Amino acid sequence: MIHRDRKIIRSPAGKPYIIKDINVVPTGIEELDKLLVRHSQDQKPGVDIPGIYMIGGGPGTGKTLLALTLARKACESGAAPIYFTVEETTSELIRAAKKINIDIEKCIEEGRMAIVEFAPRKGLADESPYIISYESIADSESLEQSLIDTLSIVMGDLESPSHYVLIFDSLPALTSVAPNIHKRDFLRVLKSSSNIAYSLTRVITEADFTVEQYVTKGIILLNAVRTVDGFVRYMLIPKMRARAHYTGPVPFDITTEGLKIYLPGTKEFEERIKILRERF
Repeated sequence: MIHRDRKIIRSPAGKPYIIKDINVVPTGIEELDKLLVRHSQDQKPGVDIPGIYMIGGGPGTGKTLLALTLARKACESGAAPIYFTVEETTSELIRAAKKINIDIEKCIEEGRMAIVEFAPRKGLADESPYIISYESIADSESLEQSLIDTLSIVMGDLESPSHYVLIFDSLPALTSVAPNIHKRDFLRVLKSSSNIAYSLTRVITEADFTVEQYVTKGIILLNAVRTVDGFVRYMLIPKMRARAHYTGPVPFDITTEGLKIYLPGTKEFEERIKILRERF
């Protein structure tokens, strides 16, 4: 049944899906949403939709754990996260999420989330009912068709959501197994196939101008600085179109209770920022 307060949007495969009449949705991570409207009292916390948002960072900075947190929060809010994974299997992602007290397994079992695995060939990723084989994505055109076909099936299987959230982990891993794929074509497919898309990628520097930086609506960069006691992790949001967002470094920790983001003005923020200032 389609409610009158919703409008129908059509995916590239022609399958209709529903989105509420809104153009901003919360990420579900309260501290992150506050950072996105730090310098505005009028804006609704969250990200603009539709849009592609890039999560960048080096190995071990927390990209996948942030993506899994976003997926779980989307599921809790009534959205349907669809997680594309190139390097990890479904069970590996479930175990990684459980380590920080995130239960995506329940969302999957209840038909409110799906994981799509890329594999060298079908039969090597039987943990997920949704598999895209490497041989079917030889170039951008075949990748686009595979994504469209897969999304058409997955969207039909998921419970009726308020909107869809696509997470792709990760773009460098995909281009390493399918070097003939053009990033711009891939991002275009993501943009036309979802309400919100998060694409994970490698670390980006100010001098590293890539196609992702121009095509995406927002960028969240994760970093880690080594100290005598371990690491101080922090995020930067250098780009977030139409958002009065905070642009300075924001410390965060990965704990057994999930991601903890320390907002400006808190004691934890000041302690960690002091360490970062000493290092830079």
